[in-house]
Amino acid sequence: MQGVTTRGVLGSTDTLNYGSACCPSHKGEDFVGHSISADKQFASFAVFDGHGGSDAATVCAEIMCSSATKIYDEKGLFGEEDIKEIFGVAAEKTSKVKDNSGTTATLAFVKFDASGEEASEAEITLAWVGDSRGIICHEGRVAVATEDHKLTNPAERARIMKAIDNKIMILTPEPSRKPGAVPLPPMTVNLDESGHKLDEERQAEARGEEEDVTVKDGRQYFAKSESTPKQTTKMHVYEGKSRSGRDISELTDLEDITVKGGNQYKPGAVINPQESAKSAAQKSETNAPENSVEGKRGRRKSFIAQRISRDGRQRGPWCLFSGENGTSLAVTRSLGDADAARCCISVPEIISFKVKRGEDSRIILCSDGVWDTLSSTQVLKRCARRQPAAASKRTCGIVKERRYNNGLGRDDITVFIIDIFPLPSAPGCAPGACSVM
Repeated sequence: MQGVTTRGVLGSTDTLNYGSACCPSHKGEDFVGHSISADKQFASFAVFDGHGGSDAATVCAEIMCSSATKIYDEKGLFGEEDIKEIFGVAAEKTSKVKDNSGTTATLAFVKFDASGEEASEAEITLAWVGDSRGIICHEGRVAVATEDHKLTNPAERARIMKAIDNKIMILTPEPSRKPGAVPLPPMTVNLDESGHKLDEERQAEARGEEEDVTVKDGRQYFAKSESTPKQTTKMHVYEGKSRSGRDISELTDLEDITVKGGNQYKPGAVINPQESAKSAAQKSETNAPENSVEGKRGRRKSFIAQRISRDGRQRGPWCLFSGENGTSLAVTRSLGDADAARCCISVPEIISFKVKRGEDSRIILCSDGVWDTLSSTQVLKRCARRQPAAASKRTCGIVKERRYNNGLGRDDITVFIIDIFPLPSAPGCAPGACSVM
């Protein structure tokens, strides 16, 4: 028994009762999947939130849950190594999708010690990449919750900061609003030991007088100038020519030339964007880990950056950027994203929790459209004392209304709820399910 859909699902066994609901936006990139083994002792449920397209999420929804069930049916066992294998296969397949999209993946695996009414205990395992959170509710409280793979996660931030030598970037505004304008190169910002940005004085000490550069109105200035700040000369180049049409060889007075594709050249360098990009790719391939998903997808120079508007205000969240092509991601782990930065990996985190028959236990999986609006405890309360399908539908409605009232952007909203050892109840009401203490 398996299924893949963008719409709601509904089903039950002797030991499970599950249902989902989805409020799709114009993007339509959320998918859910589920699969149950032939002996009904093993089941998998998943939520996928795509970005940059829907191909990666579709592929994951089609193969991940069914692959888990297939492994269990063949071996009679299912462990962490099997989970990593499933994520590895999904990462390889999604790296080849046509739209270069990516997706989060949050899966719940439920293994019972017996089938049907003989089952007395179940082990729940959550495995995830990205920010589609999953929680396990037990006896009216949130017993287990996944941690979002974002830069707001201290562990993920520490991992990324270590990889980029504790430096972040601030993307300066574009000097022109013309279509295709290339933004100025990012400015390095040093951090203290705790990961916070240094104040201006300490920033100057960290960079040194020669490298102390400030940004204003899309221009860079050297702080050591005593009178009018000196603007560093910048020129945006397309296919070997400047915007004015002059040949590159004539521009000998430029301090720095930014070429289409993000490559920088000093005066006297041979300007050939295609050859430069090719050599950079070959160099990245040489340094990338061999025979690994990270090596195949991560041939990029990565950095943390945040965009700022023309008036100097911060715009949007801190993101993980690819230095080669400017691709940015708000998540630090995902599947797909062939153009993503090196530090964006597809290795899942895994946690387990055991429950017994007679205990009030529920799994809730949601895309970030929900978690941007409600906390884990708030979702638990709004799902209390309702059957999974009804609780999912109600939560979607609440989140949609809140996003509209709070001026949040439109996003796909998906809720998937699974009750373990469901108690008998009247239709539409579950007296014991997830009742809040």
